[in-house]
Amino acid sequence: NNLLESVTEQFENKNFPLYVSEGSTEKKEAQINSNLYFLTCLFRLYGIKKGLTIFGQDLNEQYDGHLLGALNQSEKLEYIAYGVYPTDSDTADDIKHRIKKLFRKSNKTIVFFDSRTFFDSVKEIANEGLHWMKNPGDFPRNETLGSFDHSLLYKKASPSQ
Repeated sequence: NNLLESVTEQFENKNFPLYVSEGSTEKKEAQINSNLYFLTCLFRLYGIKKGLTIFGQDLNEQYDGHLLGALNQSEKLEYIAYGVYPTDSDTADDIKHRIKKLFRKSNKTIVFFDSRTFFDSVKEIANEGLHWMKNPGDFPRNETLGSFDHSLLYKKASPSQ
């Protein structure tokens, strides 16, 4: 509820989210390269350390090649927790196989969770322990992640908009 209220408040204040919605990877890369904020975000992916959770992102090679390239080339990224949302046309096993294939040439450890029950899945992983990790002491904790100024995600609309 707090997130929804926060987003609603931003829209009411005429602040709109910045996002890349172009189709192909090439078109997205062109948009990213024309915007310092987007370019900074992409470079941050290359430098990401330890672990990353991906929730609500298909990671389609045709449309998300820029993200896949950054994650595969990130030398310090060790673990990726990927949210699986099975459908009638894509089973959980199909999705897991496709995602593993995208990262098979990298040294990343891929962990899957059911994105329909995200919070329950996180508790289950935590209760299961971190014995599956190569080096559990290196898994990022909240205090090491730092804070993020969410106002950077929004740009003020001009009066004519």
